[in-house]
Amino acid sequence: MKPYPALLAPILRPLPWGGDRLKKLSSRLNEDAPVGEAWVMTEREGAVSQVLNGPLAGSDLSRYLGAFPGALGTACGSGIFPLLVKIIDAADKLSVQVHPDDGYAARFEKEPGKCEIWYVIEALPGSEIIAGLAPGTDINSVTSAEPKERFFRKIFPAPGDVVFIPPGLVHSIGAGILICEIQQNSDLTYRIFDFGRKWGGVPRQLHLQKAADCLVNYSNDDIEKIRFSKGGNDDPEILCSCDKFTVRKSVADTGKPVVFRVKNDRFASLTVVSPDAEAELVSECGSVPLSFGSCVFLPAGCGEVTVRGNAVCLFAEI
Repeated sequence: MKPYPALLAPILRPLPWGGDRLKKLSSRLNEDAPVGEAWVMTEREGAVSQVLNGPLAGSDLSRYLGAFPGALGTACGSGIFPLLVKIIDAADKLSVQVHPDDGYAARFEKEPGKCEIWYVIEALPGSEIIAGLAPGTDINSVTSAEPKERFFRKIFPAPGDVVFIPPGLVHSIGAGILICEIQQNSDLTYRIFDFGRKWGGVPRQLHLQKAADCLVNYSNDDIEKIRFSKGGNDDPEILCSCDKFTVRKSVADTGKPVVFRVKNDRFASLTVVSPDAEAELVSECGSVPLSFGSCVFLPAGCGEVTVRGNAVCLFAEI
């Protein structure tokens, strides 16, 4: 038995700012709960993706990786699985927050920091994203007083926009936005402000001191680079290339399949982000159906895989 492209089942997460758009991805949740996130590729304690196809169908991703020790590839090194892929439905605005870098996280949290990229799938007119501090903002005022609108730099996104969120950048997703997030495998979020929301009858915890420790006042030039981060690449398909991951976007149309090549030394993931997608992924191991939210783990060295049909795909590798 050899490693094969593994179609993964999403894990839905109820969150106070979530909505209804992700509920169709899985029936494994109380239908009354607002769903904020679908974790479509995850391998961490308490949240491991289930494999839906092939000889290990019904097993989880941890067992798959145990059965195929070379599936991650040599570039991955050892330790924690490096990536986490999500679809996020912000029916209401998320908390204003910041993530730590690897150094701070290792010292105080004993897991990786959090660097992430957002690909905007849908955005209602007038919806907004917070990404960075407004010019002239005193960085100390952000965590020592109730945040004001004037503290933050806002982006008004359109479908297809890309926002790179490095550690230390204050950020929030506004109401009415659906995104795909590709990130380091970390769940570290330091909330600065949560709009007085309650979850389970109590306010959610804030993390003002840790946020203050991690907050970086990126310059305006840095912020412009953050919105459409190419990492020095000229390839028009590359959305982001940083030291944690590279993300490429490709569009398959009827009669125009898209071919991806998985390297011998590293795994990749393929996530479908078009709500009307109807496609299949074909490899030497067979085919798997693809629709909105589908995520396939592509083991190192599996060679060429082809997407046939209609789908916008994000291909990510470390």
